[in-house]
Amino acid sequence: MAARAALDAFLAPIAPAAIDEALADYVCALLDDGDADEDAVQQLVELLGEVAPAFAARGAEQQTDDVLGLIEAARSGCNIDGAAASGSRPDAAAASSSGAPPPGELTAEALVARLRQLQVEACASDGGGGGGPVARTSSCGSGGGGACQEDSDLENADPGALAALWELSNGAASDGFLAHVLVRRCSGDVEAAAGWLIEQDVEAEEQAWQRAREEAREAAQLAALERQRSKAAVLNRFDLRPVSGPAEGGKKERPLEAWTAGKQQQQQQQPGKPQVRYREGVAVTSRGEKYVVERPPDWDGGSRGKVYTKGKRGKGFV
Repeated sequence: MAARAALDAFLAPIAPAAIDEALADYVCALLDDGDADEDAVQQLVELLGEVAPAFAARGAEQQTDDVLGLIEAARSGCNIDGAAASGSRPDAAAASSSGAPPPGELTAEALVARLRQLQVEACASDGGGGGGPVARTSSCGSGGGGACQEDSDLENADPGALAALWELSNGAASDGFLAHVLVRRCSGDVEAAAGWLIEQDVEAEEQAWQRAREEAREAAQLAALERQRSKAAVLNRFDLRPVSGPAEGGKKERPLEAWTAGKQQQQQQQPGKPQVRYREGVAVTSRGEKYVVERPPDWDGGSRGKVYTKGKRGKGFV
């Protein structure tokens, strides 16, 4: 099939993994139609951008030219692997034309220049394609809830910087890990992130990062379960419970009352029980009066028994 052969030759140097068969059949059907109108070209650009990150990082005009070349190749039955390879490796072409060393032997100055060039190209393709992050397949697992910071890192990371770092890592790292390195480790510094990716073992570091994400996700799930258990325990202990209404002809149920209502009602039902009230630590009443009136003893005018006048004092009166 000419369309499938042309598609395989086009994606061979730029696609990091094998394309899905259903998607490949759909693209081949579009190529077999041979329509080169604007809608068909735009649809092919979007589909190829989803499966080929290097193609998504190109400019809008270059993407359109490549798709038109792919349609023409599918019509004529020839492949365009040379054109695709040269279009997907601008850094290799520049290195071969300028006599620079290969990417594995780049000096610090050449690395910074290459990184800036990739970032500028990615930003230009992002602006021409209508905005949004560059489409690439993330290899990290889909996390649940807020335990994973991958989404926030991807939102805060610059799409152009991510595209440049992805090109620098030759597609060995996922978008989530690159965003983590750029945002968390290097505080948004693209050159520092590029140096870190070159110096470190990217595969081992990404595995450790995924293990840490799994542990954080499990801890968040356990914390959520503990919060649910605590809430259920509090509600079971203190929440109001519905009271069933009285059945017809049956005894009427007691209404809901405050906690102290039963004690007050019990005191009212037992008036003979002594109720002692205290004031300043001294019992002033035992009948439960609300107001206590003190009655001092009546004054007797100062009389204290027999009064001895001066004239009636006898002998030996002291």
